[in-house]
Amino acid sequence: MTNNKELHTIVENAIESFPQNRLCRKVDAKDIEVKDYHNILRMIFHQTYESPQTFALAGVNCPSKFQIAKDYLFHHAEEEKSHW
Repeated sequence: MTNNKELHTIVENAIESFPQNRLCRKVDAKDIEVKDYHNILRMIFHQTYESPQTFALAGVNCPSKFQIAKDYLFHHAEEEKSHW
C-alpha cells in the first residue's frame, strides 16, 4: 500500500514529466494537428460526461462531518452537468 509520502512523490514525478509527453512536445514544436485535438476530445469525453455523477456520488458517500466537502461536491456536480 502506498503511503502519503510515496503518493506525493508519484504525483510530483508525474507533474515534472508532463511536459515531456508526446502531445506537449507537439504543441511546443507547433506541430499539433486537428486529429490531435480530436484525440484529446475522445480521451477526455468520458471524464467530462461521467464527472457530475461521480461528484454527486462522492458527496452522497461523504460523511456529514465533512459538510463543506459535501456541499462542494454537490455544487460542482451541478456546475459540471453541461460541460460534456
